[in-house]
Amino acid sequence: MGSQLKILLTHKLTPQHTPQSLATLPYTEPQIIHLRDGEVVLFKRSHSLLWQCRYKLADGSWQRVSTRRASIEAAVAVATNLYDESRYRQRQGLAHRAQSFAHLAGAVLEDLRRQLDAGVGKSVYHSYITCIERYFLPYFADRRLEEISHTDIIEFEIRRNRQMGRQSVQINESLVTERLADALYCSLTA
Repeated sequence: MGSQLKILLTHKLTPQHTPQSLATLPYTEPQIIHLRDGEVVLFKRSHSLLWQCRYKLADGSWQRVSTRRASIEAAVAVATNLYDESRYRQRQGLAHRAQSFAHLAGAVLEDLRRQLDAGVGKSVYHSYITCIERYFLPYFADRRLEEISHTDIIEFEIRRNRQMGRQSVQINESLVTERLADALYCSLTA
């Protein structure tokens, strides 16, 4: 309707431009939509059918993410939910977006490899890397950290013990867990 009104306002009104002829004008979907006093913005990129959004964080910075929706109604719902969740998380002192286990494990792996490449990493870091890639990542992968329960960890330990054999489990277990816990703490306070 807004684009129809815009077309009407840009043309002189003549007898052929009556309110009855508005219904015959083609509807064009808006390309940018502002919500929540401009703090949530939906837009489409020229090469995509899906709506993208950006929303303002409490610190004034902007977060950009795809809604993964082609429908404007569904995209609005997703965008406002993302905005509300990020504001809630910030009020709770958490990072504005929940991180997946894979994301944080990737950061730990990158840090371990960087230290090894710089010659300051310990030789046991090779074992940490192997353990994270072989056991932790395949099991927890895309799960959000807040969703991992005590039961999940017990099930993981049972599965890993079967895969590894018990002899080397206790040696690497606490060290790798400590590194991942450090990454978790950093992500939650970022």
